[in-house]
Amino acid sequence: MERDILRKGLTILFIVFIILIMFGEFILPTLVSSTLKTRLSERLATHDVMVSMSSSPNLLISLGRADTLRVIAHSAKLGEIYVEELSAEGEGVRIDMPALLEDGTLRLQSADKLELKGIVTELNLKELISRQVDKLENVQVKITPQDVLVTANAKVFGRMVDIEMTGVVLEDSGSLYFRMTKLNVKNAFPGKLSLDNLFGDIQIVKPDKLPLGAKFERVEMQDGKVILWAGGRQSSSEKAENKDL
Repeated sequence: MERDILRKGLTILFIVFIILIMFGEFILPTLVSSTLKTRLSERLATHDVMVSMSSSPNLLISLGRADTLRVIAHSAKLGEIYVEELSAEGEGVRIDMPALLEDGTLRLQSADKLELKGIVTELNLKELISRQVDKLENVQVKITPQDVLVTANAKVFGRMVDIEMTGVVLEDSGSLYFRMTKLNVKNAFPGKLSLDNLFGDIQIVKPDKLPLGAKFERVEMQDGKVILWAGGRQSSSEKAENKDL
């Protein structure tokens, strides 16, 4: 009888042990990934987000530690602009799990390596300029490796005129800008009136507003699109400082 009771007790303990392992290795990591996906969806204003986390053992994910982190989002809002695609690759990532699970606050504690890449299309930039300069109509955007050409119509001094603007997308002091370099106004007066920097800079992303605490490193204009690169590494002295994503 005592042996049967002991055997049953050991069996129950074994089952509980297996359940705890399954819970720690599979259920909790899935819950963390799902919560992270929800938070990023809210932050980036898109439902098209994929999150992949891995660690060895997988139980570490439950503690907010991931050997690798991969995020891909489409039609995501980055500052004032929607980007076609935003991807992130991280190594040695530590997330504040109590804050994430208690109230949904997504806070990056540290990362050995973090790289973000964003793709801005001509349509994305067209929508941004149309919103920021509301007097323009029929906006069209052409992106080349040299510059961005914007054509539009606008009412100037009571009459409709043709606008040609030339500019670039660049990073300056941690912010992302669309900077106007030249403006031509046609049909307003005899000949052609040229004004530089009439509309000024359009701030696209403010400093320290990138996801995962990343910072802009490089901007490259290509035919039909702009590629944004951002990254972040934290030294041992910086790892004590939490950063909201």
